Amino acid sequence: MKLLLLLLALPMIGFGQNVGFGSITFKGYLVGNSAINTNGDNEIQVSEASAYNGTINCSSMFINSLIGIEAFVSLTSLDCSNNLLSRLDVSSCAELTSLNCSYNPLNTTQVTSLNASGCTALISLYCSNTQLRSIDLSGCTALTSLLNFYSGNLTSVDISGCTSLTFFGCNDNQITSLNVSGCTALTALYCSINQLTSLDVSTCTSLTNLRCYNNLLTSLDVSANTALYFLWCSENLLTSLDLSANTALLGLWCYENQLTSLDLSTCTALTELRCYNNLLTSLDVKNGNNINMDFFLAYNNPNLSCIEVDNVAWSTSNWANDIDATASFSLNCLSGTATICAGTSTNLSVAVTGGTAPYTVTVTDGTNNYSATGASPVSISVSPSTTSTYTIVSVTDAIQIVISTGNTGSVTVTISPSSTNTTTITACGSYVWNGTSYTTSGVYTGTTTNCVTESLNLTITPSSTNTTPITACNSYVWNGTTYTTSGVYLGTTANCVTQALNLTVNTNTSSSISQSALDSYTWPVNNQTYTTTGAYTTVIPNASGCDSTITLNLTMSFTGINDLSASKLSIYPNPTNGEFIIDITKGLIGEQYYITDFSGKIIKIGKFENSKEKVDIDDFSKGVFIIQIKNKNIQERILKL
Repeated sequence: MKLLLLLLALPMIGFGQNVGFGSITFKGYLVGNSAINTNGDNEIQVSEASAYNGTINCSSMFINSLIGIEAFVSLTSLDCSNNLLSRLDVSSCAELTSLNCSYNPLNTTQVTSLNASGCTALISLYCSNTQLRSIDLSGCTALTSLLNFYSGNLTSVDISGCTSLTFFGCNDNQITSLNVSGCTALTALYCSINQLTSLDVSTCTSLTNLRCYNNLLTSLDVSANTALYFLWCSENLLTSLDLSANTALLGLWCYENQLTSLDLSTCTALTELRCYNNLLTSLDVKNGNNINMDFFLAYNNPNLSCIEVDNVAWSTSNWANDIDATASFSLNCLSGTATICAGTSTNLSVAVTGGTAPYTVTVTDGTNNYSATGASPVSISVSPSTTSTYTIVSVTDAIQIVISTGNTGSVTVTISPSSTNTTTITACGSYVWNGTSYTTSGVYTGTTTNCVTESLNLTITPSSTNTTPITACNSYVWNGTTYTTSGVYLGTTANCVTQALNLTVNTNTSSSISQSALDSYTWPVNNQTYTTTGAYTTVIPNASGCDSTITLNLTMSFTGINDLSASKLSIYPNPTNGEFIIDITKGLIGEQYYITDFSGKIIKIGKFENSKEKVDIDDFSKGVFIIQIKNKNIQERILKL
């Protein structure tokens, strides 16, 4: 177990085997305790401290330091309340079951949180009137009592793991969140005068006493707390409170909220009710136990005209001064107000006691009567066209016995004019309204708030796409944007037609060939004849229709008459369908030749074995091919058909 208020790493042992202390007063108290100072000297030895497993009560002694307490590793109870402590470290007191550190000026700049999440042996903790701001006791499974945690500064408390906790009090703090989800043994919870906006006690099924007044609660669910006998939830923002499951409830203090109705007919043990300063229009305390109620305060509810009770005469005699002058007691109340939209209906609910069900109830608006039969409460449907007030005419039971005593009260139904707020929308393809997607034109009705119905007048135009296919070289500019890759691109939409570009981007190509020639060279690519060495360029379309730039690197040499006569060759037939003869002079026998296509790509290599060399290019496509002799400036063209 580790209980940490402040982890202070100071030496616990002085020279030798004596415990070092930070306060002469604290040391003097311990030395004077014979149960601790067993050898009667003027020091506390480590052996004496570690062996002591009792209680240290050093409260109200003006002690400013508890350094040295770390040596008491077997200590079970520590009361250091009402001192001058600004720091406290009991992390080594692993056997501690009870700690009271209340009324100490625990320094806000050094100690703002209490982490005792590992204190599995801790049973009770008292720590009120300190400057702590947060408490983590989530692992204190043995903790049963956490009392008087009234520091005034707490903002967060986690006791979710305190499964043995029976009482927890944290009144008068600044707590905005309180987790009691695991406190199944909790019987009393005091968390008043905080800033709670919500409180979940659904798992605290043993809860009998809940005090959560003066917070910011807008709702409170106690339906799971069937053992609850006292509920103090006043001075919040509650608008409703369901106590139908709380039949053991003895006391209810719910004053100064915003409650509009309160049904306590199932709270048969109720002896005290304080529901003044609310907005009640309906109050039912007809629970069979009115004569045993000690307190009943229901004043300052200006809209409450009728209160259902066990006995009208008894209530009038005992409680008349505790209600507003405009209110009265009845056995069967018809009370309250309602506002409905013109053209709609509402139900008047009349609770009936006595006699035998089913009951027949008749009400009137002063002109017409309306009746209904059923079990209590009897529901009567009315559809007034103007604001109307209804009163009870008669109540009879199943055997036609008139139940007339105490049937009082009235209900006013106010008619609010109905109207429609229409929104006109034109959309392409579909339109989402109030979370629903609409794909067809029409008039759609939405929610009604304060008698104003939202309407949608929708026109749907089918969506379409106008696609333009484009093939471009390298890039393409469309709608001001340059595209360099193929793809489908969407443009603007007008009148539900979206412009689209289906773009294919091809690229320009380039290549080069090297060529040696004797005297002159006619380049088959462009049929230009060159007589000097140089680099020559031409542009032709490539396979994708883009520019193909071809560079000819030409080396030119020149020969005399003898060289020319010795280097002649002839080709026949030319043109050819595949086979042809190369006729050379004897001086070229043994030389290597090669055949290139029009781009300069070598497609065949051979060697002259005799003066008439037979060559077959049947496997190649139609076109112009060039025959060149390696290392000789001799070449000829041949056309394959």
